[in-house]
Amino acid sequence: MKPLMTILIPTYDNATTFIQCYGSLMRFTEFPFKVVIVNNDPMGKEYYDKFVENAGFENLEVLHMDGNKGWMGAINAGMEKVDTEFVCVMNDDLIFHPGSQDFWRKLTIHLGGEVAAVGPSTNFVMGRQAIQDQGTPSCLPVKFLIGFCMVLRTQIFRDVGLLDESLPGGDDLDLSIRLREAGWQLIAEKTAYVHHVGSSTGAVLQPGYWNSMTQSDLTNNVLIRKHGLKAWYDCVNLTPWKFEDAGEELMKSLREEDTWWEETLAGIDKESRGLNVGSGTQQTENAWDLDRAKPGREVREVGSLTGRRLIRQGMPPICRCGQTRWTSSRQGTCSSIC
Repeated sequence: MKPLMTILIPTYDNATTFIQCYGSLMRFTEFPFKVVIVNNDPMGKEYYDKFVENAGFENLEVLHMDGNKGWMGAINAGMEKVDTEFVCVMNDDLIFHPGSQDFWRKLTIHLGGEVAAVGPSTNFVMGRQAIQDQGTPSCLPVKFLIGFCMVLRTQIFRDVGLLDESLPGGDDLDLSIRLREAGWQLIAEKTAYVHHVGSSTGAVLQPGYWNSMTQSDLTNNVLIRKHGLKAWYDCVNLTPWKFEDAGEELMKSLREEDTWWEETLAGIDKESRGLNVGSGTQQTENAWDLDRAKPGREVREVGSLTGRRLIRQGMPPICRCGQTRWTSSRQGTCSSIC
């Protein structure tokens, strides 16, 4: 049967984890797919050539990069191999479990009409795809999907543009924003579950930076510069908040803040602090509504610049100045440098 979906799996010096991922994929899932391994490690060429030769799966191939192009570069290069209706961009540290025969069917059944992309649930992710997110339906439209395992309609992915390799991270948020701005819907199908080991490559290659506040701050600031604060906030905010619902006084404040933001953001360097929404990090594991406070609970820390904007929008005031940690019951401005 001709494959309906291509699974792109970038990998770099992570053979043990990849073998577990590929083995569970082949053993526990059923679907007419082909698999393209995108090998980012030139030293692993011989290994993966032999792996493909001995795998016994005719729809398996490997694409060798001439150096580590990163996850985004690997996915974009792998798209040259995609000739199927659907494409799945997938991490090499996923573990499929017994009983997952209908995993791909649960996802691809949604791809049609206004739906461009769909993602499963997992243990190591932020947003509505987290298994800890118990207060929502098992299948629902979402603002963003995370790229650990995202299935897209191939032509739409090409039409809106592939992954932005200039970003320091947040490529999945960027793609989600672009898809939704083009009029497409995203779906989280939580009845389809896969285990995500998480940070198997990034934390090894960049242990002091990967999933750090620095990476998160830089990523969010770049996304705000690219798409604007409103589009970014609309993407990452799990609780809908509509600008048009604001009163005139708040709208005036927001317009003033727009001017302030544009002037201030232009001078922000890499060490600046912004809202930490994570990227499937342990910091957001078990967290609902990103890093926002729940009534009566101490809030997570966020950057002062973004924090000021959220305060103006009536969000729970939260500060990361190093001297003050606010609770959701407090109102006003930070007493420290912010």
